[in-house]
Amino acid sequence: MALLAIQTILGVLCVVFQVVEPACNFPDFVQMDPKIPGSHWLYRVLNQNDMRAFGVELTKVTFKDDLMTVQMRKFPRGFTVQYTRNCLKTVGSDKYVVSHSVQNTVVQYTCMQFVKRNVNVVQMRMAELSQTSDDSLCDDANLKLDDWPLIEERDIRTHYHQCPLIGGYNIDELYDNSGNSELCANDFPRPGIESECMAGEGMFFSFVQQVCIPTWLKMEPKQQAYCLASWNDGNYMFTILRDTTHPNYWAFRSPATISGRTFNALLMVDVVTNADPTSETNKFLTLTLRKKQITALCQDGYLDGPRKCSDLSTRCTEDAVLKYCPVTCGMCDPNTYPMYQSIDDKYRGVWMKSTLHGNTRVTLADTSVDIQNLTKFDVIDIGSLGRNYYALASTFENGCSPRFTCMELAHITDSLIQYRISQSKLWPVFSADEMCDRQTFQADLPPIGDKYRSNLMKNLVSVTNQDTVSCNIIPNNSALVSTEQYTCSGALMRGNCYSDNTMKLTTKACPQRPTSEEYKCLASFGRGAFVITQTTQKAAEYRCWTFSDDKVYVLHSGDCDENTPSQITAGYRTPLATLTLTPRDDLCVVLLTTRPTETTTTSQIHVGTKPPVITISPPKTTAGESSNAPLSLRFSITTTVICLLLILVR
Repeated sequence: MALLAIQTILGVLCVVFQVVEPACNFPDFVQMDPKIPGSHWLYRVLNQNDMRAFGVELTKVTFKDDLMTVQMRKFPRGFTVQYTRNCLKTVGSDKYVVSHSVQNTVVQYTCMQFVKRNVNVVQMRMAELSQTSDDSLCDDANLKLDDWPLIEERDIRTHYHQCPLIGGYNIDELYDNSGNSELCANDFPRPGIESECMAGEGMFFSFVQQVCIPTWLKMEPKQQAYCLASWNDGNYMFTILRDTTHPNYWAFRSPATISGRTFNALLMVDVVTNADPTSETNKFLTLTLRKKQITALCQDGYLDGPRKCSDLSTRCTEDAVLKYCPVTCGMCDPNTYPMYQSIDDKYRGVWMKSTLHGNTRVTLADTSVDIQNLTKFDVIDIGSLGRNYYALASTFENGCSPRFTCMELAHITDSLIQYRISQSKLWPVFSADEMCDRQTFQADLPPIGDKYRSNLMKNLVSVTNQDTVSCNIIPNNSALVSTEQYTCSGALMRGNCYSDNTMKLTTKACPQRPTSEEYKCLASFGRGAFVITQTTQKAAEYRCWTFSDDKVYVLHSGDCDENTPSQITAGYRTPLATLTLTPRDDLCVVLLTTRPTETTTTSQIHVGTKPPVITISPPKTTAGESSNAPLSLRFSITTTVICLLLILVR
């Protein structure tokens, strides 16, 4: 009996301590976003311009925990499941033995590995299908890279990937491999590519006219594209491109190492990334690229190549030759053009744009503007632009064409100015009307947004001058402070009763924030709707306080503009904190103490007793009067008078 009992106990222990293998799930970066219903990966992206043509295939892939589902649609039919794969076992840290199931067939097995090229682009390495499940399927020798990447748009609006190709290039030859023919061989000006010349531009293709574009390429004569991902594979750099406004994709293949000014690149509408695309598709262009040599505003655009300006002097009556060969055609003199213009003294200095994504330094000198991480501009004179508008020009050494940009400035206080810059016009531009047209002041498309260019004025705080102004707020308010992490009570008040140039926010039991913070007011504008502050204890922290009814929205100083309240209400923008204010009856609370005198007279307040408190209440309104003044201005005049009286009494 004793032996049987021991065997029973040991059996139970064996069950209890049996090692259970962890669940096998596909990696997190391929799982579908639960916040985006219907999200999926695109696979074998091809025939994009004929998506509604009879028989055209569209393949999409989804991952849910341990399940991979591959569906295909042949237009006009709907999607049908082609096969599913279940994760059975993890081998090492990033390889997965999976079952492969097709309806009414025998289950097979393979190994998969996922290569993350970027948030939106993933490649798969896979072994041949096998009748048996074995870890040896995951040996590196058995895994082959799939040349068709998975593409997904989960982060397309928030994540920017800089294109690896940087500079400006003329296309000497444009060869259509599907038709075995050269396109636009004798056209002038030549097609070209400009890539990442200024931050956030992506790649810009200029085909000049529609006849230079095969119908299957699905591009416009002037086509902007963002880069989703790029990587080196052997002798080549592969880049996945996406139309900035539509879900159209291309693959761009260039040399991994570029030496010299000329090289060949492939532009493919079928998104395949192998060394020899002809094994999969013939729908691609071969581009012979030549780096441009435009380093000044007054310069011919084609100094060499098959069609250079010096050979076109007899064709200066043609608009295109006159425009792109300004020196040859006598349109400008490099010795006198351009003339530079000085920026008004009140705008000069070093300024800071503080946003959720970090601080950007903006330096306004006599005849130059330097915007950190964007570019440096010269301020040029191209005629009358109107008050507070400036024409900016930027030149490059990497082949990029000069850019012309318009800047508008506004002086708010000595500590705060506002600015906005327009979308850039590519060289050649010689018209002030073109450069500063109001339509050019537009933000970039997502994910860049208004980081650099904007249709609204943005706040710049002086780095060297922090002179304060009146905050124009109600002296004492109860406040309910709300953020995404917490809600707690507090108060927003003047820094002290005798000065309106600072304000203080106190809180009770607010996690991750001090119980009291003081702010210096650098500007108040919009009839008190906006107050810009510098945190007293943190010299590089600048905030914008947006007053709207009984709400105060707190943001980084560079993140607020006239649309802020409506965007927050609509859910397009999230403030750092929201304060719900309730004005208190007492305007100021003054602790009376005696000031030191030349004599040794002691204070009338006895030691060990609390100093008397004088509470100042707001005046009552008479019948017919209204107190509908803006929250940030209400009682300001009365408060000033009362505080002056208190000073006189003391």
